[in-house]
Amino acid sequence: MAREHFGPKQLEVLPLGLSFPLLEARRACRHLASPHWPVGACALLAREDLARQAQHDLVHEQQAKLALLCRRTMALSVGRGMVTLASSPAELVESLRLAPLDLKGRTSPKAATVELDTSAFPPDHLMWPEFHNGCASALRLSPPGCGPVQHGELGRHWIMHNQPKARQHAYAGFLLGMGLQGRLNSLANTDVYRLMSQGHHVTMMALLVGMAAGKRGSEDPAIAKMLCLHIPALHPPSFTELELEVMLGEIARPPTNELLGCRESYSVAAGIALGLVSLGRGSDPGLADLFIEDKLGSYMHGRAPVYSSPDGGDGMARHYPTPLALRAWGRRAPRPLARPSHEASSPQAKEPTASLATRCYRIREGPRVNVDVTAAGATLALGLLFCKSNNASVPHTVHALRCVRPDLVLLRVLARGLILWDSVRPTDAWVNSQLTPSTGGGERGGLEPDSTTLRLARLNSLAGACLVLGLRFAGSCNQAAHDVLHAKVHHFYALRLALGGAAASTEGTRADRPTVESCLGTAALAMACVMAGSGHLGSLRLLRVLRRCADNDVSYGFHMSISMAIGLLFLGGGRLTLGTSKAAVAALVTSLFPRFPLAPTDGRYHLQALRHLYVLAAEARCLEAVDVDTGEPAMIPLRLVLRGRERRELLLSTPCQLPPRNSIESLTLASPRYWGRSLLVRRRPDHAAALRQRVLWEKPDLVPAYLLLYHTALRLQRNRCAVGMRSLRLLLAHAEARDDEPLQRPFLRSLCHHVLRAARDEGDPPPAPGASRSGAHWLAIAARRKQQARAQ
Repeated sequence: MAREHFGPKQLEVLPLGLSFPLLEARRACRHLASPHWPVGACALLAREDLARQAQHDLVHEQQAKLALLCRRTMALSVGRGMVTLASSPAELVESLRLAPLDLKGRTSPKAATVELDTSAFPPDHLMWPEFHNGCASALRLSPPGCGPVQHGELGRHWIMHNQPKARQHAYAGFLLGMGLQGRLNSLANTDVYRLMSQGHHVTMMALLVGMAAGKRGSEDPAIAKMLCLHIPALHPPSFTELELEVMLGEIARPPTNELLGCRESYSVAAGIALGLVSLGRGSDPGLADLFIEDKLGSYMHGRAPVYSSPDGGDGMARHYPTPLALRAWGRRAPRPLARPSHEASSPQAKEPTASLATRCYRIREGPRVNVDVTAAGATLALGLLFCKSNNASVPHTVHALRCVRPDLVLLRVLARGLILWDSVRPTDAWVNSQLTPSTGGGERGGLEPDSTTLRLARLNSLAGACLVLGLRFAGSCNQAAHDVLHAKVHHFYALRLALGGAAASTEGTRADRPTVESCLGTAALAMACVMAGSGHLGSLRLLRVLRRCADNDVSYGFHMSISMAIGLLFLGGGRLTLGTSKAAVAALVTSLFPRFPLAPTDGRYHLQALRHLYVLAAEARCLEAVDVDTGEPAMIPLRLVLRGRERRELLLSTPCQLPPRNSIESLTLASPRYWGRSLLVRRRPDHAAALRQRVLWEKPDLVPAYLLLYHTALRLQRNRCAVGMRSLRLLLAHAEARDDEPLQRPFLRSLCHHVLRAARDEGDPPPAPGASRSGAHWLAIAARRKQQARAQ
């Protein structure tokens, strides 16, 4: 009856003899109604309450499904910033356009629009997605000096004028993106004060990080003083202390009432800061008296600190341990490092008494260091401190895996790879050598680790080895490294599929799923780092398979890792790739920190704003050959000779991503149709400078001659004379206008030789002795050859 649209109104108009049995059947079936019945059937049985309940359940199911899909949408902004990095010219006359964060869906088959109900979420649920969205909008703009001249440069007035009134978090991300591109350097002190005085913490953080990134390595005193004002540990009387000492003390900062929910993130930030300040300088003699590695070792292993006064007086006792070797020799302990931020500023204060203002009333820790808080930051600091030092004694300590939390094993393997940089090999044997052995009895009571701990530690060590391999060969498109990482991603994906089956009901496998998911995202990022900017089709297919999963068990962090992997694969639209310098590796370690948030509001283990520091590792190595006749890109074979113990050649086809510039010895056009000019990058500084400065953004009026494809008179046949002579005429006109080019004279000499030989073969008279052999002479020959071709 409901299918035939027979409702209560039609039942009332029926005669009593016909309606009575139907009414009796309706009364008997009323208690059998179900909320899953259609609305018409429930109305026919006078059970509208079930209809309303069914409609409510349907809306609830739609909102639950939409929330899962929007979780993936909110994690796409970081990857979108990678894909569109430096892809749009900066328009001075246009206002800021922040892309909206679309949280809507469509139902089938009616295609009705359903909007996500955010009333059930926390107030700050969309804070970081909006921040990432604003940062991606800023990174889309071309850096200063890299766009067309007519568009102009975006100055302080444009930045301050485009501040929105509603989307403050998105504007904070926009400020960070502008700072990463160096555009915040134009802000005046009054502009900075205006932004800081608003009291919006996210905006203040983005402004400080952006201005620091724009002035990185400059030692600008104004920026340094402004940053010190926002770091309590650097306030007087410790303002004159070294940053190394302060950051070392901040890694193990005691709990306070303000840092209860982000202690781990604060420790990791302090460790990264310590590693950046002393990047790759761990073996310098000037740092030997600080004994930084001993203190970082105590933060990693949790040794009890020793309170001692080095001067033997009544000074403040420190919680920095004395090295065992010095105590055995009876020598003086190292001088105390910076005063921890929780100490009182009075010199008469005693350790470990803290001031009442900074004492934590909810957490009480004993005399030992809490390695669950300090281990991650100390491990990263040690890896960056000895980055590329190949110091074999330090990794032996880092790789001590007894009584180590399984997720910290990944960071230790990462730190070991950063230190032993030259020993990393793109082979399965090297990856398997990084796996954790079966550890023996631990230091805490001699307990054997259980099987779950060993299994998780082995998975994390494999993911750490993959991340080291990705950083070592970042942007190189090394086929061997890609094959190894591609196989490991398949391995983790197979484990994830196995955990999603019937075996997932056991208690052990439920604990493995978050670890496998995290390791899968880390391995995918490592594979994308190797193929960064190449758009490799096989890698894209695998990442698309990983992206399809959007069930309730997939975390927000996994969606972010996969979106970042796809973004790295198409970095800058295929025009950018990643570098492997110390600064670039440190930026990648900070951006790809293998501890992703569980939810959009999660910032406990890593500050989400630091995910955008990959910009500092991006390099422009895309070479594009341009045809001088049409101005269109051309596909031309290139022959590259690479440096090394064994010189090897590499054949590429433009447009292509070049290897690192410091590894190129020479570059030659290997096409018989074009002038086979070579760039001696290693021998000629002008060639190296031109290749370094004119790879990605070349101004139309400053394009060097050797980056264009010049049609020459080589192999000109009679049926191609018209095309060849027209190209020759344009070439000579271009050559006459650029007499100051360093390659002009040898190029004209070679070109004139071939044209003269072609003229002799065709019967054109050579120039008389002493006659001028300028471009006008050869242009006259080209015109005569063109007339002959038309006559034929």
